Amino acid sequence: MDVNVAALTMLCLGFSAGFLFVLNFIERPILPLMSAPERAAEHEDDIRGVHAFLAAFIAHGGPNLLLPFLVAATGFSIWQTTLRGYDVASLFVMVGLITLLGVLIVIVTPAARSVRDTGAYEETLDDVSTTLFRLVRVHHNAFLAILPLTLAQLVVLFV
Repeated sequence: MDVNVAALTMLCLGFSAGFLFVLNFIERPILPLMSAPERAAEHEDDIRGVHAFLAAFIAHGGPNLLLPFLVAATGFSIWQTTLRGYDVASLFVMVGLITLLGVLIVIVTPAARSVRDTGAYEETLDDVSTTLFRLVRVHHNAFLAILPLTLAQLVVLFV
């Protein structure tokens, strides 16, 4: 039985991209406020609602859904790169995933903890929006970073 490592990598990458897409969709009401934080008071209900959702999601193990798939995708991409003789597309996916995984572990973990530990309705709007905007910015950037990796993996899968 041959293992299709490219398909396994694509499966894990696709799930990760979908997960980040859903998070971005949930966070969509506050994305325009990130470039204009002075308008936060106008959209206080949206900010506190998204913050409360993300805090509950984090507290109930939501990040534990994404991390194993990213780790598996990274492992499969390393295996795929060695099997394919270190071709450019495989190297791009592998280096991109290793970088993305490292950045997410270093940056998302403290940002998620601060959202989890900040009460959405107990703290001031400035504290809530600051912690929320930091996490949302990382989610948004991670989604934008995983898209080219997913497209490159499609090339690896079908070429």
